Amino acid sequence: MHIDLEIPDVRSTFRSDICIIGGGIAGILLAARLGQDGRHVHPLEAGGLELENRSQKLYHVEMAGYHHTGAADGRFRTFGGSSTRWGGQLLPYTDDVLHPDSRLGLPSWPLKLSELEPYYLPVQQAMGVSLSPF
Repeated sequence: MHIDLEIPDVRSTFRSDICIIGGGIAGILLAARLGQDGRHVHPLEAGGLELENRSQKLYHVEMAGYHHTGAADGRFRTFGGSSTRWGGQLLPYTDDVLHPDSRLGLPSWPLKLSELEPYYLPVQQAMGVSLSPF
């Protein structure tokens, strides 16, 4: 069900046990899984069902002296997020993504690859991609 919170009458009737911020792949899958036990779960997406220029403008950033498009390129504020524009390829994270070389000065994620592995199969099934090994 799609609820448009810009319609005034809807605001008073909108109820949820759990509200997930972000209607991309992760938000949709999390909402579906949490809703399996009867809870009312809704993902809240900043964009609409279709790509909207006014929502995309929220990604605009300015950096003095630099041309920077990384905040906007490949990101889409719409239900389904970036998955609405990709080519259908899913790849698992590698250790260098979660724990980059310390010389790069990038933070590490507080996760191990083994903690993510149980989620790959449900994502592959939800996205309808090949269940072949990576």
